[in-house]
Amino acid sequence: MAIEAAARSHHEARSQLAAVALLMGKKRYDESLDHIDALLRSKPALYADLFKLIANTQNVPQFRSAFAQLLLRNPPWRRSYVYETVITDQSARPIARLFLSPSGGEE
Repeated sequence: MAIEAAARSHHEARSQLAAVALLMGKKRYDESLDHIDALLRSKPALYADLFKLIANTQNVPQFRSAFAQLLLRNPPWRRSYVYETVITDQSARPIARLFLSPSGGEE
């Protein structure tokens, strides 16, 4: 039901976040990233929280690969993500892997 509600309204944050949680739990990373992308496009105030979620999930190869594919589409928030990842206290390794390998750093 959360996924259906999120599909109807890409601008309603609560349903989008519920869909992200549900899809991430089901390891449906491509679909969860569609909702994350919609949130990042419509709610820039959520950048910090969503960027943390992305960073915390980079250790999952399937997520990392799906995220790399999303970055290749050059979403409007990509520059902010790169900047935030590089300047924060998080290691720059996840972002480096994404830019060095089209497969998201998978060997």
